[in-house]
This record gives sequence, C-alpha cells and structure tokens, in this order.
Amino acid sequence: MLVKAGLSRETVSSYELFIFWGNILSFFWVMGIKNAAISYFPTLNSEQQKTFFFNLFLILQSLGVLVIILLGMFSRLKGFQTETFNKLGFYLPVYLALYAPTVLIEIMFILNKKAKRMLQYGVFIHLLQFAAIFFTISLSFELKDLFMALTLWMLFKWIYTVFLLHSYSQWKFSTNQIMTFGLFCIPLILHMLLGNGMEYIDGLIVSRYFDTGQFAIYRFGARELPVFLVMIGALSSVLIPIGVQDAQVAAEKIKIESRKLMHLFFPAILILLFISPELYRFFYSTDYRSSAFIFNIYLLIFASRIIMVEVFLYAKHQNKMLMWVSGIELLINLGLSLLLMNWFGLAGIAWATVVAFAISKLVFILYIYKKYEIAIHKYLDIRIYLFYSIALYLSHFMSLYLWNA
Repeated sequence: MLVKAGLSRETVSSYELFIFWGNILSFFWVMGIKNAAISYFPTLNSEQQKTFFFNLFLILQSLGVLVIILLGMFSRLKGFQTETFNKLGFYLPVYLALYAPTVLIEIMFILNKKAKRMLQYGVFIHLLQFAAIFFTISLSFELKDLFMALTLWMLFKWIYTVFLLHSYSQWKFSTNQIMTFGLFCIPLILHMLLGNGMEYIDGLIVSRYFDTGQFAIYRFGARELPVFLVMIGALSSVLIPIGVQDAQVAAEKIKIESRKLMHLFFPAILILLFISPELYRFFYSTDYRSSAFIFNIYLLIFASRIIMVEVFLYAKHQNKMLMWVSGIELLINLGLSLLLMNWFGLAGIAWATVVAFAISKLVFILYIYKKYEIAIHKYLDIRIYLFYSIALYLSHFMSLYLWNA
C-alpha cells in the first residue's frame, strides 16, 4: 500500500528498517509471554486465576515502558541518526508501549473460551487498522502521519484491553504471582528470541552485505502469509490448554484441524507459486518483482509449520527444550545463511531459514515420540501431508524454471 501510494523505494526501505528495529525490541518477549500464559493458566487454582490477568497486564505494561527507554538509547547510536528515524522517533516507542498489554485480549478470549467473540474482535480490529492506513496515505504522504494513525489505533486496543480486565480479572496486585510466572516464562521468551530472532539476524546480514535497496527487496519477500500464521497460531493457542489436560485428545484434534488447513492452504500456495511475480508487480511495482522469488521460498515453510508438534511441548511445559532447540536452529540458520548467500545471494538466506526450521521440527517430533510416545501419525495425516508436500516442492521448482526461462 505504501508503494502504491507513491512513496519512493528509499522511503519504504527506511520505513521497513524502522519497523524492523521496533520488532526486535518487542516481538520475542510479547509472544513468549503469550504462549507461557496459555499453558500456565490452566494449572492455577480458581483463586489464582481470578487475579492472573491483572498481574499479567502489569508485567506486559512494565516491559512496554522499558521498550521506550531501550528505543531511546538505540536512537542515539551511530547509524540511527536518519531523517526518517527522527520523524518517527516519538510514535514507534509509544505504539510499542501500548501494544504489549493488548496481547491480553486474545489470551483472555482463548482461556475463557470466547471463540466467537475473538473472531468478531479480530475482524473488526483489522478492518479498523486497514481504514487507518488507507485514509492516512490517501490524505498524506508523510510517514509521520501514518504512524500517528497507527498509534491511535493501538490506543483504541489498549483501552479495550483495560475494559476487558474489568470483566475477566480482579484488580489485585500479587508479587508472588508475578515472580512465579516471570520465572516460568523466561525459557519461552528465550525460545521466541532464538527461534524468531533469525528473521532479524537475516535482516542484519542483508543490511551488512547488500545495499539499502536490496534490504527492501528482501524484507518485502521474506515473509509468510499472515493468514497462515494467524490460523495456525490461533489453533495452537486453543489446543494448548486441551493438551495440558489430555495429550491424546489434543493429538486427535490437531490431526483433524490440520487436515482441514492442509486442504485449504496447500492448493492456495501452489497457485501463489506461479502467480506471485505478477502479484508483486501489480500490488507494488516492477522494482519489487524479484521479492516474489524470496516470497516463494518462504512459502515452503508452511510444509513444516503445519506440523503442530509444539502444542505438546507447551502443554507439557517443556520450556527448556523449546529454548535449546531454538538456539540450535538459529546457529544452523546463521551458518547456512552466510554460506548460501555466497552462491545464491538473497535466495540463499531464505533457503537457510527453510532448512533450519525443518530441522527444528524434526527434532521436536523425535523428542515428543521418545519422551511421551506420541507418534507423528497421531497428530498428522501422513498420506495427505506427503502428497501436498511433494506437490509443493515440485511446483516451486517448476515455477522458478518458467519465470526464468
């Protein structure tokens, strides 16, 4: 949308670089705390559950304020003194400080089994975000105004979070609850930092070894479709509490729901592999067409992501295992990125991510089988999975051949 609005490639690159640094300071601990809360809450007694959400809000808000301090420190470092950073320096930290506690909305809906209400909220809040972006860039070409609109949108989410706290939690401060949960979620925060941190390390590699224009090319391509992540993430979040109570029941539900997602998403991915270059040209510009080939590589990650073995690890509180394997994944990814980029350029960095993620999934599969005797066929339809996965890789190389013929 920013490209279509007429913003220059340099401006879009600056915007992407700014968002990139903002995510480094927030994503890993917000998502780590979210996953920890979903698996931790069912183990509490009824009295502890009554005050849990309020104390979790305090944790998230405190860390959100800490982000402002850290981002202020980063803004004074050499390399961040850019016109774009100076313009947006106020809005991004405020946005992130407001964002942290809003993850509670999904947590409260999931743990209180309000699936319909969560769906209604999700549709409304994303439409509101789209409207904020659309009307802002229609009236102004300034990134400052765009961030002002997004900050107001996030303020709305923050106010709604506080409103929900009145319904789902008692406002009672508990030092013991904060300290106990804080210790519990540290390995999961490190797991998210290590497992997803490679995205940001890749960005650092690209910014170090490639020019600024290539950074935007990579960032626009190096992403999975949000709908995949949202659907699989939401399903996993719902299934974790079930897995805490009964792993076998959770395995059956995972198998049924993942089969539905495979039938839905794999055909869509196969089509995207062949038409993505034209879609990038249409929605962005011819300058970003090469991003489509990075995007096509990232589409292959879905074959690993649909294996939702992590549900059992979260349910069984195998937090340290998640952390250690994520560390191994990061090292493999880093090594492969530095090696493959010499042969395949930006595509080599993308392929390193695909391979490293697949290896981490394989380790989790073997670990769950050995420790809990939960075989992969209990939570994945092997026949359908193999059919679609083979078709996926064949289609990827076929599309690569056709577009480069």
